[in-house]
Amino acid sequence: MMRTGCFAMAVFTLLICASAEASDTKDCYRIADDRDHDGYAAADAAKSEVRVGSRDLRCPDGYRDKADDCSDDDPAVHPRTHEIALNRIDDNCNGLVDEPTFFYEADGSHSRIDSIDISFRINHQAIFYAARSHDLEITVRPVPLSTFDTYTDRHVTRWNITYSPNFSTGRFTLSGLEPGTVWAVRLFFYRKDGSDLVDIGPNGDQIGDNTGKLVDTDWYYTMTDSATATLHKRFQAVTRGLAEYYASQVGEVGYRGALSGDGKGYGAEGNEKWCSEFYVWVTRPFVDGISGTTVDDVMDFFGDHGELYPAREVRAASAGDFLAMDTDEDGDKNHSGMFLAYDSDSDIVWTLEGNTKGNEVRVNQRPFTLPIAPGDGNVLRRLGHVNPSMWKEDQP
Repeated sequence: MMRTGCFAMAVFTLLICASAEASDTKDCYRIADDRDHDGYAAADAAKSEVRVGSRDLRCPDGYRDKADDCSDDDPAVHPRTHEIALNRIDDNCNGLVDEPTFFYEADGSHSRIDSIDISFRINHQAIFYAARSHDLEITVRPVPLSTFDTYTDRHVTRWNITYSPNFSTGRFTLSGLEPGTVWAVRLFFYRKDGSDLVDIGPNGDQIGDNTGKLVDTDWYYTMTDSATATLHKRFQAVTRGLAEYYASQVGEVGYRGALSGDGKGYGAEGNEKWCSEFYVWVTRPFVDGISGTTVDDVMDFFGDHGELYPAREVRAASAGDFLAMDTDEDGDKNHSGMFLAYDSDSDIVWTLEGNTKGNEVRVNQRPFTLPIAPGDGNVLRRLGHVNPSMWKEDQP
């Protein structure tokens, strides 16, 4: 019987996160539309439907997997690269120029039970000058993912700036937060002019949605720690995974990764899909005995512990739990992800997923409504809950 998900053959290993058929098709871009040869076709490039092997992660030779290059005559400019300070260029093609960017700490050292240290590269000239003259005002928008549309902006009154030749770093502490909660944080920048505040941020369009709503930074995803031992371990797993999300966004892992291409850093082979490997890699230091390279493998692990549940139980899931998904809604579970939060007001499940949106680690929003039925738009199909006995005892 053919298994769905990532599976292994005796002679050689084939790790995939999709049904194993003889062939498939993939939206690709002609290599001629990548004029600067940075791996990204121009933003206006036309898609080509190309036949590929069902196990293939990437487009074949002569094609590119991704487009949206906003400056296809400069190989240093493309999606998934660092924003360079003070150069007045949208280096990462997200619609913002010299926007401040965040630091992610895989070990969770930036977070405590009720507070988070926010560190960011200033990058922007007007923000830099306002900081130097002590006229900088920062507005912070911390949003729990579980109530994403409900937030209260806060004003930072105490912050520190560290100056360096290449970029300067801002740092402040955001206090009074709910413990054990996954957050999205965004910053807005102003210059104090007497009793007035002058907007000095990059002020690009809301990233990715073309609504015209002005923002100064992308979202920064993080989690507060907890005094509860098992929730502390969830915190450790989530912050480790979110650090990989950051590494993917700046081109270090995943598609054309400068440090680990594709999912090789998580134990997968090149040109093979790596969703399950990613979940196992993130949780392995904390979850006792977890292993597997397929969606079925990880479901079996939770099933063996009596902790595999139908999708309706996602409403009661906790950060760090496992999700099995049917992304093409053909009845087979073909994708793995990590649960972050459930927003009951919007019927949205927030997830952290490897090998999504074209060979990346991404924070995603998955629609979720009841009842669950094939073809109803719900891709979440199983929940693997990490119960207290499954956490390793040797973790602090």
